[in-house]
Amino acid sequence: MKLLYRTAEWHALAKLRMQTDFSLSLLEACTTDFGQLLRQFRDMTRAAYNTLELPREAAARSKREISSRGIDKESGSQQSTPNSRKPKLLNLHTVKLHFLGDYVQQIRHYGTTDSYSTQLVHICPLPYLTYLHIYQAELEHRLVKRLYGLTNKKDAMTQIGKKYIRHHALQNEYLERCEAKLKGQLEDHHIISKSRNQCVKLFEFVLADPHNPTKKVLLRTINHLILSNGIFLELYFQATDPPS
Repeated sequence: MKLLYRTAEWHALAKLRMQTDFSLSLLEACTTDFGQLLRQFRDMTRAAYNTLELPREAAARSKREISSRGIDKESGSQQSTPNSRKPKLLNLHTVKLHFLGDYVQQIRHYGTTDSYSTQLVHICPLPYLTYLHIYQAELEHRLVKRLYGLTNKKDAMTQIGKKYIRHHALQNEYLERCEAKLKGQLEDHHIISKSRNQCVKLFEFVLADPHNPTKKVLLRTINHLILSNGIFLELYFQATDPPS
């Protein structure tokens, strides 16, 4: 029960969205205590319980051993191995347990754990390559699988390498275009489209619903701007409140 409590406590401290020096010191102490409890649990279960491999694990191991030995040339049959289940102990030498001690240091350097993710760093769909996406970090293998589907399965590694290089070249070109376009937009005070494919006549837009309060204000503003420039224009509208 103490191990379960420490596990929940460690998880709660590591997932805090606001960390302080005091909370990080608690997390560091909890990590040390959690590691000691895990080792105690491993030693206690090793002495009290005789845990074995699962049947499918034993069958897979036996199959690998047979494949590694090969076929006996004289008899022409595969050498058989006893399908016995070996003892299986709790393995603490895993990368996830190894990195538990680095959480405090990483939080101090990069911030709280909800601010970043090691699973997916960036996805950027390319408009001219709709079947490809830019993957990094733990999901990078998805890109290789997609590229494998584009090969003819003959010398697939070479084809994947060429497509991978071509893909990243197009990716860099696309990102450069996006950065240049974004930089130009940030420098401009405003942006007005030059296209007239779907033009809207302003007076028809206003007079289509003259009782709309927003359009009334717009109509007054247009009338004021036109008349202030010495241009006389008679406006016909059905608004109950005519412009002053």
